[in-house]
Amino acid sequence: QEASPRTDTVRLARADRRLAQGDTAGAIQVMNEALEEEPAAMARLRRIRTALGGEFEFEGWRKNGPEMIEAFEASERSYDEPQVLVWDYMVVRVFEDGSSLQLIHQIYKLQSEEAVDAQGEYAPPEDGYMLGLRTIKADGTRLEPDLIPGKETISMPNLAVGDYVEAEYVR
Repeated sequence: QEASPRTDTVRLARADRRLAQGDTAGAIQVMNEALEEEPAAMARLRRIRTALGGEFEFEGWRKNGPEMIEAFEASERSYDEPQVLVWDYMVVRVFEDGSSLQLIHQIYKLQSEEAVDAQGEYAPPEDGYMLGLRTIKADGTRLEPDLIPGKETISMPNLAVGDYVEAEYVR
C-alpha cells in the first residue's frame, strides 16, 4: 500500500531527506507547506519544526514564570490551603481549518507536605508536549527533573514546603 502524500509520515520523510542533505531550511519549508495545506492532519510536525528552529506559534504569548512568582510574592497575598495555583494561563490558537492548539502554563506554590506529595510526580499530558517543567526553590534556585525512560510520570526534584512547581506545555 502506497502512503498518501498528505500524511504527516510522508511529509516527515521528505523533511528528513532534506535534513540528511544538510538542508535544514528546506526541511522546515517542507513542514511549513504541509502545515499550511492541512493544519490538523499535520499537527505533529509543529513540534519537530520548532525543534529545528522553525516558527513557534506561541512565541509572542509565552510568559516568564519567575516573573509571575515575583509578582505573586510582591502582592503579599496569603492563602490557608495546602497548595496555591498562583499562575494559570492558557492561550488558544485556532487555525483556518478549525483545528487548534493550546498553550498552558501553570505555577503552584506548595504550602504543605500534602502538596509536596501531590506535586511530587507530574503526569505530562498525553496529547501534548512539554515546553518546560521545573521546581523553583524558595531561594529562587531552579531544578529540572530527570526523565526516566519508560516511566509514565516525571519526578519533581527536591520538593519542599515553600517551593513552586512550574509546568508549561502545548496540546
